[in-house]
Amino acid sequence: MTLLLDNDDVAGLISMEDCLDALRVMYREFDAGRALTRTRSDLLVPGGEDETFSLKTQDGVVSAEGVAAVRINSDLLRWPTDGTGTRRQKVPRAGGRWVGLVLLFSTSTGEPLAIFPDGVAQRMRVAGTSVLAMDALARREASRLAVLGVGWQAEAQVLAATRVRRFTSVRCFGPTEDRRVDFAARMSSVLDRRVDACGSPDDAVREADVILCATNAISPVVRPDWVLPGVHVGVVKVPEVPRAVVDAVDIAVVHSPLASPAVIVARGTRSRETEPTDDGALDATTAHALPELTDLLSGRLGGRTGDEQTSCFVNNGGLGIQFAAIGALIHRRARERGIGRELPTDWFTESVHP
Repeated sequence: MTLLLDNDDVAGLISMEDCLDALRVMYREFDAGRALTRTRSDLLVPGGEDETFSLKTQDGVVSAEGVAAVRINSDLLRWPTDGTGTRRQKVPRAGGRWVGLVLLFSTSTGEPLAIFPDGVAQRMRVAGTSVLAMDALARREASRLAVLGVGWQAEAQVLAATRVRRFTSVRCFGPTEDRRVDFAARMSSVLDRRVDACGSPDDAVREADVILCATNAISPVVRPDWVLPGVHVGVVKVPEVPRAVVDAVDIAVVHSPLASPAVIVARGTRSRETEPTDDGALDATTAHALPELTDLLSGRLGGRTGDEQTSCFVNNGGLGIQFAAIGALIHRRARERGIGRELPTDWFTESVHP
């Protein structure tokens, strides 16, 4: 039988600690050549109502777990601009909801093991990746965290970061006052410690040891003058950080060149992120020349050697093997606990040779 799970099921099956552990094992397998993945593919064509339709796919195989995964997203995109810059917006056109699926397959039989939405797994794997790098690069005594962004992904960044460092101060900033105040109140309750909402990004990052960005901006968020001695900066997309910051820090690391998507745009399609800019943002070519996260986690690249050194991690995108590694744990736990809806596997297999 093939399991059908929803996001609530997934959230109840794995914790952030579980995600971090699964990713650590996955990166060792990836570094050893036993886990395979490839570049994400984004196909963009005109959508409705001045929007762009995006079909995103990525996949990966983790042999040690006996699973392969395919992630598929079907999105309508906009790029609104306001006083804070241009941002990427996914429009929930599917009855007010978004569409993202993970298909998990067995490498021993080829059959589909599970189907589940990508939302919770995506949130955890982005935060987990950023925080594995933070754990390797930030000062052990780091105690002050600044978070730029107050959305769902920013929550996950805070949850993951507080698993590997004992932060005594957590500050956040988002351009909308109501949202940042709500974020601070919500995270204060979750963490059982005070989280402060700041009226400006400068206030949020003042005296911070770690600055984590989790925004939907497609222009630089981090400023070079924020990178004071000892600071670690983490961003969840390339445009959030200017090249000046990457050039200035002592240690800069990128997730993986394979994590940057291959974007194919149909003629006449709007795609703000593929247009040239002069805003000083880091470009993909420069990012891909940086040492990779596997270099850092394997020890081939040393971390900081002094408290005054600065560092930056560019989480330039996801890898399909992350969904395979996390999916394997989700499927195993669901089977153990009897969670999910069972569907006949025959619905997804065929009697004719394809």
